[in-house]
Amino acid sequence: MMNDAGLDHNDMIMSSDWSSFLANLVQIHQGRMVAIERNNDSLLQNPPDQGAPLQAIELRSRHKQPHLIITTAAQTYTIEAPNLIWAIRSEHGELIAVEILDGQERSTIMRFVDG
Repeated sequence: MMNDAGLDHNDMIMSSDWSSFLANLVQIHQGRMVAIERNNDSLLQNPPDQGAPLQAIELRSRHKQPHLIITTAAQTYTIEAPNLIWAIRSEHGELIAVEILDGQERSTIMRFVDG
């Protein structure tokens, strides 16, 4: 969890709200360019200049364990056993990224590409 100047993890999404949060996220941002990074937080410090259109985000259950699937036009990412979801907002309250931590505390960051 990071708290840089201009960025604030001010919204931890409760697991009971994940489905509705993710459905709303896709409804609002489908087609918007995103960059996805795993096990690194450079996207939080350096906004991306390239990405791929967001197509879908699904929360599924496999063997009684949830997993999250993020699909862009370029690639599909699977996060096994998500544990925490953070909505990362700018100092103006605009959603700029989503960080997902799995049970091993590995991070997946999906950041919106400006422009």
